[in-house]
Amino acid sequence: MRRHHRARLLWPLLTAVLATACGTVSTAGNTADTVRSDDPRVAEARRTVAEAMNVPEFTLDAPVIDAAKARGKRIAHIPGTSQLAYQQNITAALKKTAARLGIEFIDFSVNGTPADWAKALDTAITQRPDVILVDSPDPGLLVPQLTRAKAAGIQVVSGLLYQSQDTVPENVRGLLSAVVTKPFRQAGALQATYAFSQLGDKLKPLVLSTPDFLGSRFGEQGITESLGQLCPGGCRPTFIRLPSTQWDKFRTEVQSALNRDPSLNYILPLYDNMALPVVSGLLAQGRTGTTPIATYNGTPAALDLVRSGGIGMDIGESLDWYAMAMFDQCLRLLVGAQPVASGDERTPLRIFTKDNVAETGVPATPANGYGTGYLDGYAKLWSVPAEALR
Repeated sequence: MRRHHRARLLWPLLTAVLATACGTVSTAGNTADTVRSDDPRVAEARRTVAEAMNVPEFTLDAPVIDAAKARGKRIAHIPGTSQLAYQQNITAALKKTAARLGIEFIDFSVNGTPADWAKALDTAITQRPDVILVDSPDPGLLVPQLTRAKAAGIQVVSGLLYQSQDTVPENVRGLLSAVVTKPFRQAGALQATYAFSQLGDKLKPLVLSTPDFLGSRFGEQGITESLGQLCPGGCRPTFIRLPSTQWDKFRTEVQSALNRDPSLNYILPLYDNMALPVVSGLLAQGRTGTTPIATYNGTPAALDLVRSGGIGMDIGESLDWYAMAMFDQCLRLLVGAQPVASGDERTPLRIFTKDNVAETGVPATPANGYGTGYLDGYAKLWSVPAEALR
């Protein structure tokens, strides 16, 4: 599907995911008045933010398949963790899509540790599904299990872990039948761009990250590379990194960091589930609104905090759209077609602030706020009526 126009963007790494909108451009409602709007870097950052606030279009160009041929087949699903709301929303969307297409969906509950991933994958292999969807676990930690799956003739799809096909390590490339990539670097760049559009050269961000997900290093790269271009020699980020099983500790870690260095004036959690304990911590400190938060993922609970003012901005990615993207690769394998070779399903990003977050629903939902073009697009690619996916 063709875009109506291409917006002029400052950084090439953002152009891959900032889909052009059909409607009017709006601006963030909480832009800092103290920042000089005549600074060309700030002005360009604000244009980029405004463009990213628009409703994205479905732009995936892939061969049409007949999803009916997959009816009665089986997909086993191993998520990164069953505890995070983000993952729970994606799993729910996957289950819904499978049920509508007549495909058996076997979901494994895991606690987010490599040992639990390996155990679930071993169990899945014994059940001999047609496809195993490894949704966020690192395949590099599961080479023995993936080798057994391949020997058993079971195709494996890795979802939402790699920045691009080029980042898939050589030791697992031959063990994966398909991947679904994710724009981690672009999301990080947008976080930095948004914060800079608010504070300009005064920006001194605190970045929250995790070593558990491969995408974290790309998100960090997006932030540091963008700040290096926007704010040469300044705006240097401070990092706090915690494993996903300890994200509740961000509440106290952020408090301590802000007390140690009062010049820190923006919080950039790579994933919005990290932001939830931070908001309660800022509230306890009486710093709500004084240290703004710009984050990424579009989890409904975080979007509700954008509406109430606890979070300033959340870069949303339709969790329903991501579920469809992973299902697309699985479907292609189930019907004997070639998967999208690059793994890039053209999943977009959209910035949500108080100005447009109401579009996600009250309370927010995983699917609202991104239009319905992706539902119509996948329905056409899968040769099913549009109503089948609604």
